[in-house]
Amino acid sequence: MLTSALALARYDARTSGDAPNGQLEVFLDEHFDNARMEHIYPNAKKVTKAE
Repeated sequence: MLTSALALARYDARTSGDAPNGQLEVFLDEHFDNARMEHIYPNAKKVTKAE
């Protein structure tokens, strides 16, 4: 579950334009790229904060 949570958090950050910050994020980018995340979580929706 921890890996899934980290991968989803990094996917969100990556699609928001954030560059990887550290080896863990580089690892997640390499092993859980956008195509893989979209395949695993096809119904995942990007949520924006209301102001």
